[in-house]
Amino acid sequence: MAIYSWHEIADVPAAPGVYAWYYTPEITAFDLDRITSDILRLKESRGTSAAKDAVRDFLDESVFRYFREQPYSAQLRGPLKPRYEGLIEHRPTLSDSLLERIVEEPARLATIRTVLEASAPNFASPIYIVTCHCFVIQRRLEPRRVLRGIAQRW
Repeated sequence: MAIYSWHEIADVPAAPGVYAWYYTPEITAFDLDRITSDILRLKESRGTSAAKDAVRDFLDESVFRYFREQPYSAQLRGPLKPRYEGLIEHRPTLSDSLLERIVEEPARLATIRTVLEASAPNFASPIYIVTCHCFVIQRRLEPRRVLRGIAQRW
């Protein structure tokens, strides 16, 4: 399996095959510096509870929101029992012990960053899959080459 980054898409060979595009979640160095300083500041001024909330919000915004499922419609019923129905929301959870360890040692977020970077494509679901013959993939990628050339003024 060959892996191409976004800036290499024009170099994809004209060969038939299955092509898949993946989203790779990313926590930048800027994000790490910002949340680390926020954690330290909040621990000193408002306590560990506020720092945990900041970590939870950061991970939700940086990672989990991209993987949040749409609500499911569900029904529960049984013989001679009341019937329940409605929407079930996806609520990602973080263990309190993980939050405590991150607040205690914010450098642990760098490990989470590394794991996220290594997760795609091996542990990620593709956002787009196509099976192409060589002439089709070239035609499909050609507009991207043109746009890339215009954007970079080659």
